Amino acid sequence: MKEQKDSLHQHEFATKPTWITRHKRINLIWQFIRFLILNVKMLRMVRLH
Repeated sequence: MKEQKDSLHQHEFATKPTWITRHKRINLIWQFIRFLILNVKMLRMVRLH
């Protein structure tokens, strides 16, 4: 039982983000573009309902 529990814990880890992912997270221009896209989607949803 203990061996099975230990093997499960070996697979519980967070993957390291790639440099592209890290760049997108800190790039303010990319964040602003995503913010605009999200707002446009929300406005379309509100208009339809």
